[in-house]
Amino acid sequence: MQLRISTDYAIRAIVCLASENKIISSAKVAEKTGMTVNYTIKIMKQLEKGGLVKCHRGIDGGYSLPIGIRDITLWDIVSLMETTTKINRCLEDDHYCSKQLTNACKIHVFYEGLQEEIEKLLKNINVEKILGGELGKVKIIQGKERQHNA
Repeated sequence: MQLRISTDYAIRAIVCLASENKIISSAKVAEKTGMTVNYTIKIMKQLEKGGLVKCHRGIDGGYSLPIGIRDITLWDIVSLMETTTKINRCLEDDHYCSKQLTNACKIHVFYEGLQEEIEKLLKNINVEKILGGELGKVKIIQGKERQHNA
């Protein structure tokens, strides 16, 4: 799975707002994230529609976070910005499988488990953790695999 650039910028914009903890203009967000002002406005509109950003109109307007940084997770941002968060088509609601084997496919079970782990990880990482530098490199290794590879 590869996140779209708009999702990457949305994450950066949320982190930018969280680090300032005040109303910030679109120009300032653009400067701090490396986006153009027009692209920043487009991203911020999507984030506002999703309830992750509040728009303040007027001469001193800009954007702020309407909820606390503990309450915004990477999952919130990714699921809002991406058209799908599934790693394979067979995990979508229609369960499409080119071989019509969704219920009997051994790799499908692996995909389901991997999808669950990705979602769990993204739901457990909030903006506060990102700002605190608590992430480092994330490792998803469990049980026997960890002991075997250690």
